[in-house]
Amino acid sequence: MNKLLLICILYLSAFAITLQLNAQHSGEIIPGELLVQLRQSNDIQQLEKSFAVVDFHKKEIISKRLNIFLVSFDQARVNETTLLSSLKSEPNVVNVQFNHRVELRESTENTPNDTDFGQQWNMNNTGQNGGLPGADIDALRAWDITTGGVTVFGDTIVVAVIDGGTSLSHNDQNLFKNHQEIPDNGIDDDENGYLDDYDGWNACGNNGTVPDHQHGSHVCGIVGARGNNGTGITGISWNVKVLPIAGSSTQESTVIRAYSYAFDMRSLYDETNGQKGAFIVATNSSFGINNGQPDDYPIWGAMYDSLGSLGILNAGATANGNVDVDIAGDIPTAFDTPWLITVTNTTNQDEKFTSAGYGATTIDLAAPGTQIYSTLLNNTYGLKSGTSMASPHVAGATALLFAAADSAFITAYKANPAEKILAIKQFLLQGTDPLPSLQGRTVSGGRLNLYNSLMLMQQPIEVNLDIDTLQFTFAVDSSGNDSFTVKNNGSDTILMHLSIPEGITWLSISPDSTGIAPADSAVFNVDVNTIGLEPGFYHTVVQLFTNDFYFKSLEINLEVYQQEFAINTDSIFILVPINTLADTQLKITNPMPVSCLIHSTIENTVQWITMNPETLTIQANDSGLITFEFNTNGLSVGNYTTVAILDAGAAGLHTVFVSLQVYDPSAIAESNETNIQVFVSPNPFSEIILFQIDKSGSGPFVLEIRNNAGQIVYSRLVKQVENRVLIDWNGCTPNGKICAEGAYFYSISRNGKTISGGRILKQ
Repeated sequence: MNKLLLICILYLSAFAITLQLNAQHSGEIIPGELLVQLRQSNDIQQLEKSFAVVDFHKKEIISKRLNIFLVSFDQARVNETTLLSSLKSEPNVVNVQFNHRVELRESTENTPNDTDFGQQWNMNNTGQNGGLPGADIDALRAWDITTGGVTVFGDTIVVAVIDGGTSLSHNDQNLFKNHQEIPDNGIDDDENGYLDDYDGWNACGNNGTVPDHQHGSHVCGIVGARGNNGTGITGISWNVKVLPIAGSSTQESTVIRAYSYAFDMRSLYDETNGQKGAFIVATNSSFGINNGQPDDYPIWGAMYDSLGSLGILNAGATANGNVDVDIAGDIPTAFDTPWLITVTNTTNQDEKFTSAGYGATTIDLAAPGTQIYSTLLNNTYGLKSGTSMASPHVAGATALLFAAADSAFITAYKANPAEKILAIKQFLLQGTDPLPSLQGRTVSGGRLNLYNSLMLMQQPIEVNLDIDTLQFTFAVDSSGNDSFTVKNNGSDTILMHLSIPEGITWLSISPDSTGIAPADSAVFNVDVNTIGLEPGFYHTVVQLFTNDFYFKSLEINLEVYQQEFAINTDSIFILVPINTLADTQLKITNPMPVSCLIHSTIENTVQWITMNPETLTIQANDSGLITFEFNTNGLSVGNYTTVAILDAGAAGLHTVFVSLQVYDPSAIAESNETNIQVFVSPNPFSEIILFQIDKSGSGPFVLEIRNNAGQIVYSRLVKQVENRVLIDWNGCTPNGKICAEGAYFYSISRNGKTISGGRILKQ
């Protein structure tokens, strides 16, 4: 832009715009500073050039990932409101605003008054006990939105905790009671198929007596200990009802019974329009089987599909060991069902706990699980650690989101529960705080953030990714590309950015961030470079974020292969009579995952051999044949040699030594050799090969074995004249030297004339 023109525009419009904007603006402005959010990070240089006349320059990068910059300018040269207006019209500017002064505003309105809340770093990490301030689930801000309990239509929200039991007498537990059941009367009052299930259900004993259980009590407290009651601690949801089901036994059948009770109670609630049963929206299982393979537990896995059909999201704790569940397996967290949300464990330093499972495709997210303070037996409290403590955070969060949902969402949920509960799951994943220790090791790459997920529930970001997986197949030391598209289906401009796990050097994606206007799309170019990579399979997961919320994961798979092909022999030996046509075939194998084009030629053009076809395409992981055709018309008796060349370009080149032995059948007939038969077994051989020669006729003969170079490695004179002669060869030279593996050629001759021969293979 012409500098003089820019100055004129800025100064001529300054007065009118200043009056208008100052009248509308609120808050104290920091002079000479603006906050600018750009579509691409390198757009800042262009703005600095365009507005250099007012000394516009970058002062600080506020958010590298979101392309937000603090810029300064010379107030003496331009009116700040005029500059603001001009920047808003720039096409590469997403947002621009003044920098304002902010007052410290402390509110205790939704900080619970529970006496031990200060020990709950997982809810509000202020640095207590050496923790990292802010390394928490952002519960205080979430509770400014809702503290849970009921839906907009008055449904009492319930989380079913399947564990060893709980503490029914704990004053801080907020437990579900089945008021349609009269306790201890031996009658199924609510006709749900379970006797005296007033307090819950004991799937281990198949009765309504819920046992005291330390682990179960701790888990229940994390989900929903009473909040703001001046006692002990608070749960994720202050007013949710927790339904205890004793079912985490050593027998899988008990686990199935426990889940079945939750299924029956929710089904009854739906069937009776809330008069009976329980409005269960989530279950929690803080137990499992290490290294379990889902194929061995089909009924357990199918339970999550059944519960999901009712609109129940099932939280599961992964293994307490630093294992890759994608590879090692785990039950339940390796099940491939959308209605299971799998959880690993983070510390008060916002890092994955060392002995906690992970998996780029199996483990969805993390939650605090180390040194978690919660309810124990006998009205006490204490610390426990493990993925067992992480998972109930997510089950409780699910319940909290239901309390924040508006009437439209709950109406849609009740009409289509299986689909809408997956929206809740997506809000939980999208809302996570990204952590380096979880990038590429969990689906979301982040740790639960209650506030973010609640904000997404209230203001969902409507974005569509056109693919879930990109598959690349490239040779070593090569490169290639593909792309994917993100569409903004919402009504507001969004900023889309992505995160590639550290150490993935073979992958790059551009742009790394960009703004997307409503109803618009953005194309991201994916480039792969295999230079320096060994043949094999490579995998990574790229996290995509919208407005700093996790959106979705994109799996990228790369197969790197060595360019090569193989032949079943590197030499051909054939005996053909004079004036005869004959052929033999060469097998070519393509081990590559792509097709291979092979051109065949003869080194020195000769008339007695042709190759058919001259050009052969072999599909991926397949094989083909080339026929060697021989024509001995016009050839004299003797040995003819040449070299065949098989050229596959980048996949390499092979040469095949060809030896043609031409003989005169009439000469053999004269020496009474027309009935000779030779049997060779086994062929190929590794130790000993046997030659059986039948009807050998009169007179001695010689057996010779040659290598590819035509050198004799074994020779045997046979003088006897029996009808059957047996000769064995141990694969060694006469002096005992072991011959190398490969092709050899044998010939049987009498009186200097070859009467039989062939090819043998030593392995």
